[in-house]
Amino acid sequence: MKRCTAAWIAWSVWTLCVALIGSAVVLDFFNSSVPTKGFPNFDLYIGIALLAYPTVGAIVASRRPKNLVGWILCAIGLLFGVEAFAEAYPYYALAAGSDSLPGGVYMAWFSAEFLWLLCLFLGSALLVLLFPNGRLLSRSWRAVVWLAVGGSAITAFAHATSPGRISPYRISNPFGIERNQRSILELLGDLGAATLLVCCVLAVISIFVRLQSAEGEERQQIKWFAYAAAVLLSTFFLGLPLAGVMAAIGLGWAAQIPLVMGVLAIPAAVGVAMLRYRLY
Repeated sequence: MKRCTAAWIAWSVWTLCVALIGSAVVLDFFNSSVPTKGFPNFDLYIGIALLAYPTVGAIVASRRPKNLVGWILCAIGLLFGVEAFAEAYPYYALAAGSDSLPGGVYMAWFSAEFLWLLCLFLGSALLVLLFPNGRLLSRSWRAVVWLAVGGSAITAFAHATSPGRISPYRISNPFGIERNQRSILELLGDLGAATLLVCCVLAVISIFVRLQSAEGEERQQIKWFAYAAAVLLSTFFLGLPLAGVMAAIGLGWAAQIPLVMGVLAIPAAVGVAMLRYRLY
């Protein structure tokens, strides 16, 4: 792929991400009166933070098309954008009582947590496996990639066809399969989830293996990535309980800061590592 073509594709994906997240933020302002919906300012801050993924991805992909790290960041950013819009749209079309927008039921199904969460785990595993040069450690690691993709696909299909209501929209799953026909499918879904989890652990192991053999510039890049991962994990395990306490004492605006920092950590570290240390 020529660099100009890669740049056009990358920045087109970035534009689509901006449009999706911007539309989601606008819809969230209209949905703020829905009891089950959170504060619109929270969605605004998180939406802006999520744009860091496609922004860094577009910069890297447009300058170094052969490096898959940039394209994975673009894909993760597009996933966040689609999920944000798919979550805000049903609230406006269904929960807010508006009949002017079609397809609210299907968008509610698509916004279900398991779908985007599985894709996020898959994208994160691929990002760790390929960082920083866009190549696997060896050909044997291709098996981990295929197992992660297959496990994600099987688990997503099993959960997407699960019968029952889609929370919090109080509508039935339009693609649900009856429980008496799901015994094998549920078993495959559990097996796929376990496979994806093992692949994520192997991806973390690969970063330590890569660090042992890395020297100079590449070693510094991996360190930046490791620091960002530590910040992200600290946000989820320490920042979220702290945010709950701050919200309880009336400092809701400050409660959003740890989560925003965690969301920004990975793309910021990748950007610094790949730009500051002259990967290309």
